[in-house]
Amino acid sequence: GASRPVKFRSVSVIQSTYPLAQVGSFSCADRLLTDIWELSAHTVRMCSEDTFVDCPAYEQVFWVADSRNEALVSRYVYGNTANIRRCLELVPQSAPQSPLLCDQVPSMWDSVIPNWTFAWMIACGGLNLWERDYGLPVREGAAVEDRRAAVRAAMEAYLGHLDGRGLLNIEAWNLLDWAPSDQPNAGVVTHQNMFMVKALRELARLSQAAGEDPSPWTARADALRAAINVHLWD
Repeated sequence: GASRPVKFRSVSVIQSTYPLAQVGSFSCADRLLTDIWELSAHTVRMCSEDTFVDCPAYEQVFWVADSRNEALVSRYVYGNTANIRRCLELVPQSAPQSPLLCDQVPSMWDSVIPNWTFAWMIACGGLNLWERDYGLPVREGAAVEDRRAAVRAAMEAYLGHLDGRGLLNIEAWNLLDWAPSDQPNAGVVTHQNMFMVKALRELARLSQAAGEDPSPWTARADALRAAINVHLWD
C-alpha cells in the first residue's frame, strides 16, 4: 500500500465506438421527447463497436435480436449500413453449432432463442428491400444470395420442429422479453409461432426478389397462421 496519501492529478476516459456521423436529428416542443431521442441515439452509439452489442460495459455481446433494434435506430440516426450488413452476415456463421442459429455470435455458448433467429430473418428481408428501394450499393450479388440461402437453411431447420397440429413445438430458450409472458423451456409458444409466420413471409419476399417461386414459403406461412387461429386463439 501507499505510505502517504495518493493525489490524482487527472482522470480521463478514452471513448471508442464504431465511426458514426450523426445525419439524423429530432426536436419538438416537448423537451422530454427530445431528451428521450437524444438518450436513445447516444445509447446506440455507445453500443456500436465492430458489431452492435447489448451494453457498453457489462457483457458487450452481439445478441442477435438486440442488434435488430439497434440497427433500426442506427440506420435513421447515423445512416449506418456497413455494420448492419456485418451483423446480419455473422449470424449464420453459428450454423455449425446449431442449424437453428445461436442467439449470440460468436460464442462458445450453444444457446438458441427462436425469436432472435426470426428477428434476424426479418431483418435480412428488410435490408434486401431497403437496398433495392433506395438504390444503395449491394456489395456483391453473392452476398445477398448467401443471406437468402442462410435464411432458407435455418427456416428448414425450424420447420422440422412443427408438431402434428402444424405448430412450432420446440425445446429452446423461448424468450420474448424479460416479462412474465408465456415462455416455457419447451412446448408451443403463441408469440413465437406468430413471429415464425412473419419470418416465413420475409423468406417468400427474398425468394421472389431472387426470381424464385415464393409460393412454397407463402403456403407454409398461411398453414402456420391457420394452425395458430385454430389451436391458439381464444
